[in-house]
Order: sequence, then C-alpha cells, then structure tokens
Amino acid sequence: MSDQPEDYNAFNAWDSFGATLTLGLVPAVMNYVFTEEHEIGTTIGIAVIATIISLLVLGLSLITRWRIIGSLVNLAGCVLTPVYIAIAVCAWWPSDKEQPADTPAAEQAAPAKV
Repeated sequence: MSDQPEDYNAFNAWDSFGATLTLGLVPAVMNYVFTEEHEIGTTIGIAVIATIISLLVLGLSLITRWRIIGSLVNLAGCVLTPVYIAIAVCAWWPSDKEQPADTPAAEQAAPAKV
C-alpha cells in the first residue's frame, strides 16, 4: 500500500510538447495581430523559437521520463495564461493616440492667414 495513486491529470511527454508549443505560439500570434505593420519576420522568428523549445521539451521528456517536466510545463501554463490575457486586454484597449483630435469646425473651415 506504499504506492502512490497515479495522477491522471499529469502531463506526459506529448502533452508537455503540445502545451509548450501552444504557450510559445501565442506570443507569435499576438505579435502579428497587435502590431500595426504585421511584422511577418518577427512572427516567424518567434514561432521558430517556440517550435525548437517545444521539440527540446519533447526530447527531454521522452529520454528522461522525468515527471517534473510535465509539472513545470503545467505551472508555466498557469502563470503565462493570465499574463497573455492581460497583454491582450492592454493591446486591445483603445489608447489616446488612436482617437481623433478634437478640433472645432470653424478652425477646419477657415483658410489659414499668412
């Protein structure tokens, strides 16, 4: 009876890979969506780095079979999800520079005096 019950919520190697890839691709998508120029190069760079990191996590998980890797990926997801939500809300929130300047109609219609 000394065996601990199996945790069915724990991440296996492939779960860790998918979660890490998702956590890494979210900043790439946010970079594309929230930048005005839609920087393709930066977005692809972030996606490539996320893919490499997730493949490294998969390889480490498959080779070592450490259960701590799945727990750390799960913890990273719990920390980064509210951060990503906060960044998205702040990026979507209208700023003062986006609103048109208030100029009276008389100034717009009057010709400039030299």
